Amino acid sequence: MIIPPINPAEASIPPLQASGAEGAGASGEASFGNALKSALNQLEASQNSAATASVEVATGTTNNPEGAIVEVQNGLLEMQLAAALRNKATEAVNQIMQTQV
Repeated sequence: MIIPPINPAEASIPPLQASGAEGAGASGEASFGNALKSALNQLEASQNSAATASVEVATGTTNNPEGAIVEVQNGLLEMQLAAALRNKATEAVNQIMQTQV
């Protein structure tokens, strides 16, 4: 039995690049701030979409209940991921603050 090799994941992931005038300054703070703001805006849009879908399911006005449930679950998973990232970032900051110099 021959098992084919798995292709490396690096080949399918494009490198991150700064976007136009909003790109990184000398310290790189601007691009991180813009990336964070963009991610939070996407999270907010996802949550609004999930809320709309859940209202449509509850009122029975949706034409595609399966799609609405998937939308609600995607919103839930995105919120859980955002909360986990926030918790990890908070733990990292607390650990840095407790480091003795």
